[in-house]
Amino acid sequence: MLLLLALFAEFFINSKALVVRYQGEWFFPVVSDVRPGTDFGLGYPSEANYRELQQRFQAEEDGNFVIMPLIPWNPYEQDFIEGEFPPYPPSIASEHYLVPM
Repeated sequence: MLLLLALFAEFFINSKALVVRYQGEWFFPVVSDVRPGTDFGLGYPSEANYRELQQRFQAEEDGNFVIMPLIPWNPYEQDFIEGEFPPYPPSIASEHYLVPM
């Protein structure tokens, strides 16, 4: 069971989107090459920030959407809270469920 979970870990914990629908096209970033922000109208050539893209699509409400993994964070990402010092308690609001940072 643990081996299967390890094989599919990127589908549960990752900063890349599972599915992106943008202007009628479907993208699967978690299993494909790096997608630049310009592919989704973000205006920068580096890899798209899918959490930012998800918020943008939700605000626009024009049929585009992003489906993120259960825990939408890369293990190497820093997510410091301004004015507070780590370690932080786990938080459902910030989608950090398991361990403090």
